[in-house]
Amino acid sequence: MRAGTLKAVAMLSAVSTLCGCLANSYEVPRGDLLALASMPAAERGRAVRAVQNTVFADEPPFAPGPQQDPMPPAPANVYVPRPVGIFWHHHPPVVVYDSWPPARARRPVAVSTTPGPSVSSGGTAGTTARPFGSSAGSSSSSGNVSSSKGAAAAVIIAAALVLFVVAGIEGSRYDGWVALHPDHPIHLRDRAGNWQTLPLSALEPGTVELADEAAVRLSEGAGGTEIGRAPLWREGWTLRMHGGGGGGALDAARNGSGVGFDVQLGKYMTQWLGFVGHLGFAWGKTADRDFFAGRYGLEAQFMPLRAWRLHAGGYAGLGLANVYAEGGGAPDLSWDGLWTSLGAMAELELATRISALVRWGGIWDGPQGAGRDTPTALTVGLGVY
Repeated sequence: MRAGTLKAVAMLSAVSTLCGCLANSYEVPRGDLLALASMPAAERGRAVRAVQNTVFADEPPFAPGPQQDPMPPAPANVYVPRPVGIFWHHHPPVVVYDSWPPARARRPVAVSTTPGPSVSSGGTAGTTARPFGSSAGSSSSSGNVSSSKGAAAAVIIAAALVLFVVAGIEGSRYDGWVALHPDHPIHLRDRAGNWQTLPLSALEPGTVELADEAAVRLSEGAGGTEIGRAPLWREGWTLRMHGGGGGGALDAARNGSGVGFDVQLGKYMTQWLGFVGHLGFAWGKTADRDFFAGRYGLEAQFMPLRAWRLHAGGYAGLGLANVYAEGGGAPDLSWDGLWTSLGAMAELELATRISALVRWGGIWDGPQGAGRDTPTALTVGLGVY
């Protein structure tokens, strides 16, 4: 790794360490738990999907000390299943896995030798430009650009700090497969909040149906080993931020170019379809004329294509915009109306829940006049799921 990359990784790890946000237990997703219960008991521990909990999760009670024979050392190469296709017409959808590429076993966790406590319970159509030619109009709009830029900068800085912390936590959080002893203790919590601990080999479909949550600790029983992280997983909440080029209207016939930043928060319903709230800002100066554009709305994102760690798709957005332009000896411009966007998007998988983003597309807003082209922008950023 280059020095810059090492520094970035160290900083992200330091954030998560200082926050102390990671727990020593791992959640077993419900769908994977049902699959485990239908497997032969001797094969259940080979590759168990596990997501490291945070300190905000309800921790299970500690199981008694180890009662099984120690696990044999993990092999040099453990083939970790990776999803290669999804049959969406099934309900629930069926994920098909392969066994390539191999991932090296790592981070074995030492076995706890101290018995724990006993188990307890617990567009712009319909809008018009409003040039302010009179002195009263100029007075009411003067300073809109500078004040809007200051407010936008504050929002961008705050969002960047939040994204930095969340990325640090998710970058350190393990989300993948673990190897366990067939009789490793697994903790099940029912809908009333009561925990039950039983061997992995004793799981039955009926027991799993009554469970609301399942968790394991790699330090319990005969110990466990993390054997490989999962590929990029989008389902659930997402926070994204990207910046780069930006544009806005100077008047009904011209665009200005400058910088732009977007902050997005929303949820992916599936691996390829998500909806996010969009907060975007662009500002700059062209021909002695300052402009600012604020855009607020909803964006749909589609990511159906994948090759190696690269993912590709597109987006479409709709919302409200405020566009201002001042100076240059021309009347001030103040415009409110609809904006729409359409473009392409690519992601590079950095971790199970982190990706680097590249976006390019067009934005339609501001007063439309003869000779005014559609503003386009190229931005890069980071997404956390």
